[in-house]
Amino acid sequence: GLIYARPGSVEARDLLDEVAWRVQLFQHYPEAVRRVVHFASPPYYANSDDQSLLNDAIVSAVLRNRTFLGSTARYEGRNKYNPAGPDWASQPEAQAHKEQLRAMWKLQKRSSVVCPWAGAVGTSSRASYVRLPIRGGDAVALAPRSLFAHLPYSAGNAITHLTAARGFAAKVATLRKMAKWDPLGSQVDAPAKVDPGAAEAEQAADAAAAAKWEKNAQEKRNATRLRERIIQREKRNAHTPSRPVGESKRFAHHAKQHEESPLTETPPVGAGGKAGGKKSRGGGGRRMLH
Repeated sequence: GLIYARPGSVEARDLLDEVAWRVQLFQHYPEAVRRVVHFASPPYYANSDDQSLLNDAIVSAVLRNRTFLGSTARYEGRNKYNPAGPDWASQPEAQAHKEQLRAMWKLQKRSSVVCPWAGAVGTSSRASYVRLPIRGGDAVALAPRSLFAHLPYSAGNAITHLTAARGFAAKVATLRKMAKWDPLGSQVDAPAKVDPGAAEAEQAADAAAAAKWEKNAQEKRNATRLRERIIQREKRNAHTPSRPVGESKRFAHHAKQHEESPLTETPPVGAGGKAGGKKSRGGGGRRMLH
């Protein structure tokens, strides 16, 4: 198996070093199993699967107590790969392993990460995930499925979808969906067949998927802006002072009167001669009716 990692804290590096050490130990020195599993007997199964060893390394880092129960002891018990081993469920290590897992999950914390494409197809652009704290303030994060959901099913993304598919049956179904399931085929990679048409079609499909995602994301952004403007407008209206009832009625009456009788400004009577027309009903000679 392969584990892709980037530089991080010393604690994260030590966790990966622990996994590498266990893989090499049980691959090259299977008799070392007897040192950590009291009921193991030769021929040792000596599990060196990187994923199950990683699980035990994570439990060890979170609980700060090295354990081999889930990856090493469990597979020295009877299973379909090791039918000669003792019954695992009847071993005290089986119960101890369950208690370790419960203790680890009690320490879990939840965080979220921005996942833009999730918002284009769902209700939120943030994806929630679990963090398991280790030393140094660091943590082991379990990546949410939505981080990879936008990737198309293709040979280039097979490893991502196989990781997200839980269980052997789910992985087989994923490979069949990509037309890559060939259990009787050669285990050696054949020379690549160049098919320009297929490559162009795949690029066009990726471009169309990207354009669709961008369109959906833009529509969501526009809807969010519109909703924010409506909320701001409602807040402004809620804080606008209202006029007294009597003042509002007088204002409405004068506005109606103004609409029915348009007025124009004229000079006051006696200021530079007589003003033509009749005086307004309001008196004072300030406004004249036409």
